[in-house]
Amino acid sequence: MSNGVQVWENPAALLPAPAQPPAESPLAVASWGLFPLAALLIAATLGALRLRPLAAQRALYRIHSLAIGLLPAGLCLWAYRTLVAIEHPKVYFTYDSALFYLSDALGLIAFLAWFLGKHFTSGEAVMLRYSEASHAAARDPSEYLRVTGRPGLWMLALCLLASLSLLWSQDWRVSLYISLQAWLVFGVFLSLQDRPNAWRAFAWGSIAALGFESAIGCLQFATQSTGFTAALGLNWPGGLQPATAGASVVQLADGTRWLRAYGSLPHPNILGGLVVVLLAGAVAVYLAGVKHRIGVALLVGAGLILLVLTFSRSAWLALAAGALVLALHYRRLDRRRLLILAGVGLVSLALVAIPLRQLIFTRAGGSAVKTEEFSTLARSWLAQESWLMIRERPVLGWGAGSFIIELARRASYGYIVEPVHNVALLATSELGLGGAVLLAGLGASIVLSAWRARRPLAVVFSAAVIGLCVIAMFDHYLWTLAPGRMLWGAALGLFAGQMRLDARSEAV
Repeated sequence: MSNGVQVWENPAALLPAPAQPPAESPLAVASWGLFPLAALLIAATLGALRLRPLAAQRALYRIHSLAIGLLPAGLCLWAYRTLVAIEHPKVYFTYDSALFYLSDALGLIAFLAWFLGKHFTSGEAVMLRYSEASHAAARDPSEYLRVTGRPGLWMLALCLLASLSLLWSQDWRVSLYISLQAWLVFGVFLSLQDRPNAWRAFAWGSIAALGFESAIGCLQFATQSTGFTAALGLNWPGGLQPATAGASVVQLADGTRWLRAYGSLPHPNILGGLVVVLLAGAVAVYLAGVKHRIGVALLVGAGLILLVLTFSRSAWLALAAGALVLALHYRRLDRRRLLILAGVGLVSLALVAIPLRQLIFTRAGGSAVKTEEFSTLARSWLAQESWLMIRERPVLGWGAGSFIIELARRASYGYIVEPVHNVALLATSELGLGGAVLLAGLGASIVLSAWRARRPLAVVFSAAVIGLCVIAMFDHYLWTLAPGRMLWGAALGLFAGQMRLDARSEAV
């Protein structure tokens, strides 16, 4: 070579074949990272419960409260790890892949802390200090039928049916993942029902999450862009503008497009449902008479403004239903605080509704534009397809999580492939008539319990749950997406816990 270096080459040498990287297994990676540490922590916890039961139980319940307090943040930040990538043609990955979300991790921590603290503490005195009914359940599992209450029984039956649907599902892997996550949601429900005082942690977490989402959502609508959320390291919604294909917008008759507020979530409708529950947490704190009531009331106003900017009609109806519940139970609430809160809410709604009245009028169906007509036609077509599936398998259904898989198989190219926007139709198509009966029973038990609510906190959380029931009539994410199911289970658990306190106060 020019620099004096001599290079030798063997013309008979054979180059080795390129090395193939090992096949990736997200489930194996998560298992090696989770199970050994979890086993170590559980073993250490059981040892502490044996040696220092009272101190260990208090620590576990504090961990439970901390996890519940962070749960609203987990429901805002849809961070996830893929456990098993299950791919079906034309199906979006959040509907069929096994994903472990941040909210699932917080829910698992909360459930384990509650379960270990309750059922593995030595000494009856320690157990009875927290809940006599729960102690009875620890001694006799059949007592859970009485302890869980009516909504809990319907949820338990739905979880059992979803698990059994593995036997006839279109894809047993999808049904297995959904049923396991449903059992986790049921565990979070039980923990919140058993520890009604955990509402404080969830409520303060809701206040922080509501402030976060209000700031992001209002800025998104003001700038008509979600690009800055990527700079914050958020997974969703990506860089969207009104002209982006597939973006959720409100289009006026003259063709002007307005981007709806996404917050940190994949869709404005999901943000609307989350805001309904977060508002309940903030209202509960306000009515409880804590300090900084003015700041909490102003935050409620900001949350209502954000709810309008999502332009989610189902969330608007949920807000109206929740407000109706509060109005029907106004005698059980602090009237002065309720009137102040109502005044702040009405002023906030007026501030945003008056300048945006044309957009609101369009979303309410007041004018015919292509985007709104397409939305109506798409929902109608999905409902028709669900009825066809129900007629073909009315007894057993297609299996948990199988609606979207079967729809993708039937739909021609160019047709929309997403779940039908009605939880009742989804439950019937996936779990058959049994699922429809169980869901109807759950809804009826919620309405009856909400009607019997006595204490202010029970009334507030009943309003949130009734609002979610309304959303379930017009959207699907409370059934089809893991964070949506966790949101539903947490709200119902908070409500059931307050109803249990209602029952105890009446017994006394």
